[in-house]
Amino acid sequence: MGGAVLRREVRRPYWPCALAALLVLALAPIASAHRSTGGLRLGPVIRLTTPSSLGLSCPNEGEAAVAVVDHGTWVAYNDDHTCPISPDANLRLTSLQFIDRTGHPHYVQLTASQGGYLSGDPALAPDPRHSDAAVLATMEVFGDYSKGLGVYRVRPTGSVASLRFPHISGATDDKDAIAVDPVSGNLYVAWDQTTARGTSVVVRRYAHDRWSREILLAAGPGWPDVTVSVTGEVAVAYASARGIKVRQSDRSWDQFSKPKVVIPGQDPGSLDPACPLRRTVGVRQRVSAAPRLVFDSAGGLNVAAALRRTTSAGSQVLWTRGRDGNWPAAKPVASTTHDQFNVAMSASPGAVAVSWLETTDQTGLFYEPEVAILPATRSEFRPPVSLMSKASKFPAATEAYGNSECYGVGDYVGLASHKSSFVAAWPATVDQAAWVLNSDVYARRLTPTTSG
Repeated sequence: MGGAVLRREVRRPYWPCALAALLVLALAPIASAHRSTGGLRLGPVIRLTTPSSLGLSCPNEGEAAVAVVDHGTWVAYNDDHTCPISPDANLRLTSLQFIDRTGHPHYVQLTASQGGYLSGDPALAPDPRHSDAAVLATMEVFGDYSKGLGVYRVRPTGSVASLRFPHISGATDDKDAIAVDPVSGNLYVAWDQTTARGTSVVVRRYAHDRWSREILLAAGPGWPDVTVSVTGEVAVAYASARGIKVRQSDRSWDQFSKPKVVIPGQDPGSLDPACPLRRTVGVRQRVSAAPRLVFDSAGGLNVAAALRRTTSAGSQVLWTRGRDGNWPAAKPVASTTHDQFNVAMSASPGAVAVSWLETTDQTGLFYEPEVAILPATRSEFRPPVSLMSKASKFPAATEAYGNSECYGVGDYVGLASHKSSFVAAWPATVDQAAWVLNSDVYARRLTPTTSG
């Protein structure tokens, strides 16, 4: 992240040093006893913070992505995003850490390969070529200040190799998702691409060291997700005015089925006068209808998203599972009277897991991370489990400097599987003296059990 560090060196704190001292946090796991509930055994909670030696004016971290490999867990996140201390800190810089088998995180330095800086929206997938490596997709601001998608192969040793960029010259990229075929090693990336003609959902494949032509799947922003089956079938889900749509490829991958609405509904959250044109929950937390999808071990395609079913309803995580073009009506993952948002989903050989953030009461001042699993032998999810013992206060949004993005903790959380377990990652402000300014990223291993 050399380009990002250069930008940071010119920043100056805007608040007293006494307050800045409150933001210096230890990089160490938070003690948490293993417990079994809801069909899950929860490992210890691990807090991830960017080293203070990088000279941050405000370590506000969120939008975590996860990939689990044989040797440990990769977590990427936005760092210093929409910091309310400094007007020039609105960079959402990409940071990367590797949690080894003992549970200790190690910061991996990234350098923008095109001479700019890495600007966030990270997505991760395991690298099938190396048992300790991952493939990272993230936004990059280039030397001419245009914004595009970059892809990197990363290893715990600090080795970072840039792949040929899928970015199309003259376009602006946003909201990327990544998937890797573990059999062929082919890489698939979907994202929102904006050109002079407008915004579209596109997907590209990386095979034989080159990117294919881009395939346009939908007009308008869709916050897409992409997944690939063990037989090489690619599926992309994206948001539309009618709800969540899915398109699936044939075996040649470059021919996709017609779009189908699989979860009807409306955008989550509500409109807040302080956040014009942005849907929000809680205290000005920006949310979107970004879907998640994954093939399970039986070949079913699972899709989940946080939506409203009616104008007056709160945001709820809805799920459906399709097979051979047949899609049953979507059902709630967990019933609630609170707002649910920021969905993630993954599948292991024996279960599908869904995680999300949820407000804790009607005041909307607090939120907590939740997870629920669907064992292969069941037709409904087990009761949800909270991933932390205490709820977090919503951190400040970005209106302090006239920015109405109302970013809060960001748009998404992370969840990934490896063999029979999962790892979740999310932003929280628990036990932070300066919670109004600072969210950290936390990670936790989840192992399905036969009880609960």
